[in-house]
Amino acid sequence: MPNTLLIVEDDQLLADNMRLYLERGGWEVAVSPSVEGALIALDTTRPDIVLADYRLPDKTGIDLIKAARAIDPHIKVVLITGEGSIQVAVEAVKAGAYDYLSKPLVLAELKLLLERALAAARTEKALAFYRDHQARGSGVEALLGESPPMQRIKNTIAQILEMETRITDGDLPAVLITGETGTGKELVARALHFDGCRREQPFVEVNCASLPNSSATSAAPSPTPKNARSAWSRRPRAARSFSMRSGRSTSRSRRSS
Repeated sequence: MPNTLLIVEDDQLLADNMRLYLERGGWEVAVSPSVEGALIALDTTRPDIVLADYRLPDKTGIDLIKAARAIDPHIKVVLITGEGSIQVAVEAVKAGAYDYLSKPLVLAELKLLLERALAAARTEKALAFYRDHQARGSGVEALLGESPPMQRIKNTIAQILEMETRITDGDLPAVLITGETGTGKELVARALHFDGCRREQPFVEVNCASLPNSSATSAAPSPTPKNARSAWSRRPRAARSFSMRSGRSTSRSRRSS
């Protein structure tokens, strides 16, 4: 299946040159002269990559980037600009552009950039697939039971998730889950991860029992006062813990002293 590209360029000569060059390289290319036409093509064909000029007859390439990512958050858009302005480049990246090129274009460089964008798009789609597969059945709904201790655990999870939504800067606080083997600690960890702000990050399981003591402890801060102060000061927020036995939660304030 060929790689698909949508070129959004109102300069017909330039668009044709890019199309012919890339088609010889195995790409399947469609061309649109406007943002409106590009959005129709995006909705019907869903190309792998969009290559868009900054100045278009109806809107700007920045408008197209925002609209395209609203349709498909994973789509890669490369912006072409003749402005030579850092401000335009910054604006494009903030809007979600994968990268940008300045005119006049070097077609060989364009092809390499599109290949990098395609590889990045495929990697992100693969990661999203596995993340969605991992997330299935991993929320609070996976915690079965309506007993009072289970209800306390679910309430604690809801409180932690609600608290995390109010954190707008820095790292999220660590959560320590304690309990005997088989009580469902991993299910609680998955619920906290996939139902909260961490859902877009990878969920990594580590079997500490299978690690040598040196490997298991190497990631922990050194107990020396200097290193301890440094480690705690990087995470000044309160740490949350709760026991699977009682379902009760406690909050510990981390201090640098």
